[in-house]
Amino acid sequence: MSKAPAGQAESLAIFDIFRALDAMTAELLAYFELHVESKKRELMRRATMLARDLACDISAPEKKSIFSLFRIISLLNRLHASGELKCIDSISQLLARTICETRNAVYVIHAGLYPEEKTHVFGHGEHLPFERETESYKGKILLAVEPVLAEAIRPVLNRLDHVPLIVQNGDELLASLGLVKDEARPSGQEFQMADSEQGSGPKRISIAIDGRLETYSLGYGFQLPDVIITDLFSAGFAGFEIQELLKSFSRLADIPVIIVSPLLDSRIIARAIQLGADDVLRYSVEPSVFFARIESSIERNKLRE
Repeated sequence: MSKAPAGQAESLAIFDIFRALDAMTAELLAYFELHVESKKRELMRRATMLARDLACDISAPEKKSIFSLFRIISLLNRLHASGELKCIDSISQLLARTICETRNAVYVIHAGLYPEEKTHVFGHGEHLPFERETESYKGKILLAVEPVLAEAIRPVLNRLDHVPLIVQNGDELLASLGLVKDEARPSGQEFQMADSEQGSGPKRISIAIDGRLETYSLGYGFQLPDVIITDLFSAGFAGFEIQELLKSFSRLADIPVIIVSPLLDSRIIARAIQLGADDVLRYSVEPSVFFARIESSIERNKLRE
């Protein structure tokens, strides 16, 4: 048996999570087979198969587990995101808990991977060619990355006259995108939807937060970020959830997304590009390349507007 990157205790904790995922997805599938339409049953079957494969793997968890967990999260989110799925409360809560536990598995595995890359400081090295520093567009940059990485990136963004916005949890991320929880709407007044979402009735999306399914709507009048930097395991989400969330609303779909992560293989890169990522970069990317990509994404976004 190969050695677990995060140590024996962490390895056992991860497999406990995998076994719990296997049990939860099996229970969900049993309900779906009896009560839910065939298309969503197939999504649940695929998620269950992935969870079962993880629970049966006797080797120590490695990078290969990450993409399977990302796929489970995406499949389960597709089951409920539109709000059309009608389940009894206990099943809805189980679905939300399963998504949150899968995210937790990503976070636990990531904590033991590539520790040397976490010390990479973007504040070192050349940031941009000189001529771009005076000609570039200035923008609002949303940083949904690990705190240590956000703190390394922020001062350089400030020097380049961009406006960095660091989000550390799901509530902060959703608020920064103008998504308002249904129960948090001002009482006694009509909630104003984003112009691009009007015409076919209120646009809402169901999101698993803290073990519960919460319904959010996109409000109007928010200053959206010009670029989003994410690392696949921060701000309370994991995998491609942020990209998939943006694609759910036409007003958010065009926000450029740059992914920085040590967890990159061809499947992760391919899926990120399929979902519209502007670029997928390693933590160890040369700072000048990283900030040039930000500048380019802002420029194209401004010109599109």
